Amino acid sequence: MQRSATSTRNARATATLPCAALLATTPGVLRTRVTAAVLGVVSAALLVAPGGGPLGAVTRAFTVLLTVAFVAVVQLSPQPAAAFLRPALRAIWIAGVATAVLVQVMWGSDAWGALAWEARRSIGFTMRFLVKVQPAVIVLYEPIVRFVSLATPFTLALKAVAGLALAWRWHRVLTTTTVSEPGNAAIHEALVTSTH
Repeated sequence: MQRSATSTRNARATATLPCAALLATTPGVLRTRVTAAVLGVVSAALLVAPGGGPLGAVTRAFTVLLTVAFVAVVQLSPQPAAAFLRPALRAIWIAGVATAVLVQVMWGSDAWGALAWEARRSIGFTMRFLVKVQPAVIVLYEPIVRFVSLATPFTLALKAVAGLALAWRWHRVLTTTTVSEPGNAAIHEALVTSTH
């Protein structure tokens, strides 16, 4: 349960922190600055909450590096303001490399084995619960644990894409002047439905 709560907090921070950073770097009205500050405080609370072990620490570091990379790529990009996917993928790549270098510098090459073991242990708890509920699942236990632990970087990247997409949409909605302008009503409606 603790691991699930930590994972949920990290996933939320993957959306709130980039949105706060985008809002903070966008010229705007006081409302935009206040929203950026509130989202920044919420993100900090999500990221400094205890728990998660070394894998949680790596995920939190990746989230911070992802935010910095995304804002930098968006600010320096010659792409139109509506383009999202290319800057997001560049930021994920930059943050992934930076996180890998950080892990190597902080913990050495032995850290990769420890992180893989923690990922296997984490999914192992979930699979043991499923085996208790449905004993026939035992035949899938080892393949699923192995696959999910090896896929951890890819699932982190998918969560990053989803978080950045939410941050991008929230940023676009919050920086529009009014909902009554053409096109903004649809964006506002999409934001409201995406948060429910």
